[in-house]
Amino acid sequence: MVKHRLTITINLHMLGSRLQSMNRPYIHLHELAGMLSTTPQTAGKVASMLVKLGYLEKWSRSVYRIKRNNMLVEKQAPVTTHYY
Repeated sequence: MVKHRLTITINLHMLGSRLQSMNRPYIHLHELAGMLSTTPQTAGKVASMLVKLGYLEKWSRSVYRIKRNNMLVEKQAPVTTHYY
């Protein structure tokens, strides 16, 4: 039996920022799996890494709370005003 393996790299900081920019307080593992086109098990592993980085907080068995950070505001482009 031949086993095939595929390795995919995910930028966790980019994913965490994208989740924070969503106007939702929670995300389910099956929704994260759909976003990443993976299985819920793999999405759970990704979610646990996002918990360690501070983007998510485990809320229940398959639900994670999206943390809102002040860092998100600092990453946005500064507002400039032009007078003519």
